[in-house]
Amino acid sequence: MEIYKGFSLIEVLIALFLVGAGALGLISALWQSSHRLNESLDQFSQFIIRVNQQEEGGPLCAFSKE
Repeated sequence: MEIYKGFSLIEVLIALFLVGAGALGLISALWQSSHRLNESLDQFSQFIIRVNQQEEGGPLCAFSKE
């Protein structure tokens, strides 16, 4: 049974499956990447908060006012 310009039903279904699997893989990779980026930004912001809470002249005081 031809569906579109000589392609059989099974060929169309396989193509749709591959496109769907690729899209799902891409979405999964992007989600994992954004999750890791969010964790890294959270760690960096916690570091900045700790630095800012240090007393002036302390060992981690990178942004002291002079």
